[in-house]
Amino acid sequence: MINKVREIKIKLLESENYFLKMRLSRSVLNMVLTFNFLRYLIIGFSTFFMQIILLYFFNQTIGLEKVSANVISTLLSMIFNFLMSNYWTFKAGSSSQGKKLGKYLSLAAFNYIFDTMLAFPFLVMNLGMNQYLAKVVITGFIVAWNYFIYKLWIFKN
Repeated sequence: MINKVREIKIKLLESENYFLKMRLSRSVLNMVLTFNFLRYLIIGFSTFFMQIILLYFFNQTIGLEKVSANVISTLLSMIFNFLMSNYWTFKAGSSSQGKKLGKYLSLAAFNYIFDTMLAFPFLVMNLGMNQYLAKVVITGFIVAWNYFIYKLWIFKN
């Protein structure tokens, strides 16, 4: 009898855990499937293409070496992304600009270090990956985690 009660308890706990996971995944889906997510993607793709074009321009047209061209293209793209994310994507407006900018710059610093000092040199210099393909891979990771951090922390209304 005691074993039967334990079995039932375990099954209830497992099903409760399952429903908790379902609720969590449903709330994540609801967060993602919104208009601001679509705007986030539009700004993200715009920022991405701007960064690739600038990387090409500074490397191929002006003749800067690959890492320097990447640094400059990343910085210019970050300015564009902050302004568009704040005013259009998340419609956070001009209140608490300094606070949002500080948070954005903290995340941007992390992304910048990840991109220019870790991922880009590792992929391009160590693995011999094409600089543009490396940019696609790195940007994919950054885009994924940035949406949630922007929505839940930086541009939270």
